[in-house]
Amino acid sequence: IGGIGKGLFFPLSAGKVLDVLKKHNITPPDDWIRVLEKSRRSNDWKEWIGNRFLEILNPSVGNEGYEDRVAEIFKALGFEVEQMGHLKFGEYPDGVLHWQDYAIVYDCKNREKYYLTADDKRALERYIEWYKKNAEPYKGIKRFFFAIIAHSFDYFNNKYFDEKIAEIERHTSTKGALFTSETL
Repeated sequence: IGGIGKGLFFPLSAGKVLDVLKKHNITPPDDWIRVLEKSRRSNDWKEWIGNRFLEILNPSVGNEGYEDRVAEIFKALGFEVEQMGHLKFGEYPDGVLHWQDYAIVYDCKNREKYYLTADDKRALERYIEWYKKNAEPYKGIKRFFFAIIAHSFDYFNNKYFDEKIAEIERHTSTKGALFTSETL
């Protein structure tokens, strides 16, 4: 999982994908070729993503809708998602992703230029510690991470953003990442 300001995902053009596959003598399924050829012509990735997922880019989707779209996107990416947030009464993270022996505690912020407040930092630390304590024995989880998902982050104008993330990492013995809505 990446650090502040470093992208975990990056775009590859359809041509580049086809070149890499060809170089390794891999013949993709016909459906893939059609999608890649279409994107090569139109270069409009939004066309095949789907309107429901694209609602994540619109802050007016509402906080609950935003949390739902984030969970749906992670499910589509192959994670087992334990969605909590607005679905569970009490103080819980918006969700936890599971994959093999990994768990990623995540919190959604349906905001532009989100900055990590002291209250949000403490809440995220509580969520991580609670989940580490309660998940490990019965899920086989050995590695824990955290993620914050927002439309954008204001870490350039908030000089302590990196320090707050580092504090969460130190206090919880986890590593964290920031994801923008568009990255998802």
